[in-house]
Amino acid sequence: MAHARWIAVCALLSACASGPRPPIAPPPAALAAPTAADPAYDWHGLMVAPFGSVLKDMHGSLHEVLQFQDESRPKGDAENQDCYATSAPTPNFAGRKLDEYLLCFRHDRLVRIEATLRLAADQAALAQSRTCAAWGGRCEGSEGDINFSVRLAEDSGEPELPLIITLRNAALSP
Repeated sequence: MAHARWIAVCALLSACASGPRPPIAPPPAALAAPTAADPAYDWHGLMVAPFGSVLKDMHGSLHEVLQFQDESRPKGDAENQDCYATSAPTPNFAGRKLDEYLLCFRHDRLVRIEATLRLAADQAALAQSRTCAAWGGRCEGSEGDINFSVRLAEDSGEPELPLIITLRNAALSP
């Protein structure tokens, strides 16, 4: 009789051990390997010259561009700056050729770079979202002395919205 109980206990334990195993849960997102940022949205590619570069040392032909103070632009951003467009090929951003690329100087030193893509409203919002995601989920930040930001210009009723990427040298800007 004791032998029969022993066999029953062993059968029960054997059934428990051979039953289906629960699936192993994937690691939490915080522990998962980070995904690589999309290089098409990397602001570093917009830096054609280091901040502080002298205007007369810039490569390519530059022509001055008049800028008007835009209420959506940070106060004082364009004050005392002379901005130029270049005839040289401009960098790409988001896999596209830029519509505008400005190099802005204060006292003949490069202090700001502004790149603009004009996109349909839905594409502009998607490009802004992808840019922020590629920048670690931030739409603005800093790296060393460089401040970077991306924003959509206010809807002016035009068929395309400007997506504006701005790089500023914090050490040389007000």
